[in-house]
Amino acid sequence: MTSLVGLSEYEVLRLQNIQRNRTVLENLGLTELRDGMKSVVGKRSNKSVAKRKETVSVFPTRKSKRLKSVPPKDYSESSVHIDDGYVSAYRSESGDSGSDDSEEAIPRPKRLLRQRLKPLESRLDSNSGDCLKPTANSVITVESAKTGRSRCRKCMVELEKGEVRVGMKAWIMGRNSVTWQHVECFLKNVKVGISPNGRSSCKFCSQPFCSGDLRFGLRSHTATSWVSADCLKPVLEGVLTHQMKSKLSTIFDHMDGVHSLTKSQQERAQAVVEDCVTSMTEPKGAESPKPKEEVKSESPNRKDKTIPPNPLELQPVQGKKTRATGRVAWTFGGHVCFGVLLAERESKTHCFAKTHKGNVKTLTKGKGYWWLQ
Repeated sequence: MTSLVGLSEYEVLRLQNIQRNRTVLENLGLTELRDGMKSVVGKRSNKSVAKRKETVSVFPTRKSKRLKSVPPKDYSESSVHIDDGYVSAYRSESGDSGSDDSEEAIPRPKRLLRQRLKPLESRLDSNSGDCLKPTANSVITVESAKTGRSRCRKCMVELEKGEVRVGMKAWIMGRNSVTWQHVECFLKNVKVGISPNGRSSCKFCSQPFCSGDLRFGLRSHTATSWVSADCLKPVLEGVLTHQMKSKLSTIFDHMDGVHSLTKSQQERAQAVVEDCVTSMTEPKGAESPKPKEEVKSESPNRKDKTIPPNPLELQPVQGKKTRATGRVAWTFGGHVCFGVLLAERESKTHCFAKTHKGNVKTLTKGKGYWWLQ
């Protein structure tokens, strides 16, 4: 035992405990087992360090026994290539050669252009001067615009101060508020239909409809107010006086819902509309703006950005697969977007088009937001 001179009491007690433990191990014969465990632990630690150094690699390792023999893939830039199989199959699916209708040839979405309005004098009622006396009923309101801040809810063109506008209540911006339209836009929004049941009533006289009754719908934004055939004349009395007679004759031709009626129902609806038109007097300044109507000549780029009057007539027939091909356009977020129809994906209710980015747009047949070019 080493000399205990100069050691503290704690160190002396520690050395005595170590010596006592060794004596106990020698009596039990466990000294050789302890030395063997030390050698084994030392060898394992050396092997683990060596393995760690060997497993350092740039490429991913295979931990699965099934893929242990398969070499890992090389993801370096020199070995990456693009497979044209999917692209070629996708192009062949559209039914074109890819020269004219390729993704590079498809134009990008364009913002809708505001329509050029005619001079304010030609749209104001000459009998009433610069200000129109407001006329209102339980359905619509006709008045001159008090400011230039309002906007037509159909064509989204600003209404100038003093311009005649038609207002109707609709649910907008989380509340029931009055929405405004041009006189011409309001008349284009009128639709005709047949009452499917007796649960609704006329907005003007509050009389309930019977199943099969002829009715007319006045639309603004997302709201539709249905009025009976007898009440259409008093409701539109203040509107038709501010529309030119040449355009009044085409109201029924462009009215939505006409094609869903039978021949007898169409004749009755046309008689109701003609009765309303003939009973209204034409404004004095309505014959003068004939040459101004010829200002429809627009550049080819401007025609692509405007919406056709009847988009439903430029769509494939609903209820059958027509395998239609060619260019197509649709409105989205105040823009006109373009694409190419995919004939192989067409169904009885939907068409599909490829955009300039290569995405697929779903187009519902019978909806007025898209058309064939």
